[in-house]
Amino acid sequence: MLRLSHLNCGYDNQTVVRNVSFELKEGEILCLLGSSGCGKTTLLRAIAGFTQVQQGEIHLNDQPIFTKKTNIAPQNREIGMVFQDYALFPHLSVFDNIAFGLHKQDKQNRFERVMELLELIELSEFSQHFPHELSGGQQQRVALARALAPKPKVILLDEPFSNLDLDRRRLLAAHVKYILKQENTSAILVTHDQEEAFIMADQVALLTPLTHSEDSILQMGDAQQLYSTPNSLEVAEFFGDGDFLDIKINKQQFKLFNQYFEFSESEYSGDAKIMLRAENIDFSLDGNIEFIVINKQFHGWYDDVRLSIGQTEVCLQLTRSISNKLNVGQKIKANVIPNNNWIYPE
Repeated sequence: MLRLSHLNCGYDNQTVVRNVSFELKEGEILCLLGSSGCGKTTLLRAIAGFTQVQQGEIHLNDQPIFTKKTNIAPQNREIGMVFQDYALFPHLSVFDNIAFGLHKQDKQNRFERVMELLELIELSEFSQHFPHELSGGQQQRVALARALAPKPKVILLDEPFSNLDLDRRRLLAAHVKYILKQENTSAILVTHDQEEAFIMADQVALLTPLTHSEDSILQMGDAQQLYSTPNSLEVAEFFGDGDFLDIKINKQQFKLFNQYFEFSESEYSGDAKIMLRAENIDFSLDGNIEFIVINKQFHGWYDDVRLSIGQTEVCLQLTRSISNKLNVGQKIKANVIPNNNWIYPE
């Protein structure tokens, strides 16, 4: 479908994104995830044809849209784009906004396509309203419908939910995913919100600023892969509900709290960091490690609970069903079950 090969892009002589390669399948949703300044929007705009590609190739359905010899104009790439501010035409009705890209079709086909999309985005009764009469979420759906109207091969969405409150973002992300899947439209979404990415995406590419890495993409896979098997300390830190402790590895062993554990990488000895999540701690009356609860911080469905043993402290996100049983100052026994995949040699 859409294939990027060793793409570098940026502005003037500055490279913002380096060595990006991936393939987007038909009907698949890919999320470009990362902190501000990592090049997510730059990459999106390069795919659309709005930003300079310095090196590499872009193919769509095996046809080149950018190579050394080819540079298809943005309006001819069969790629739709939904901007952060929606960019609806304020003087046009909802119907006419959606119909804007269908001027080459006859009146009947244009009418049927717009009505089909209005039903899909659940705004049929708002067809004659103007953008200022709609909520932010409704405007976002109209912008998506307008981009979908000419049936592009790929839709690009640049932080489309950023103007909405948290609850509306989550609901709208799920709705937009449903709409894209109903249309069987491939899409690339830019966001810095990992929960939004997990709701929307079939595949996630985590990007980092070039000052942190030689390549822009740190890891790519489905959401569960990135969360469960982060391939580097930076990826593990980004997905963030764990705590990181310093350890020393010697002869395939390391000490954590007051116990020794085996490390599967036999070739390495030296300093490392280990990530601990709530799933690594099993609170049990017959546990062989005794922690002291030194702090609890309420966060709704979970609490941040800080535990100490000697001079070592660890902060875990514990569900309320567990944290409700713990009180500050309490001594609690537990077993620790470290994950070798969450150890990062320095």
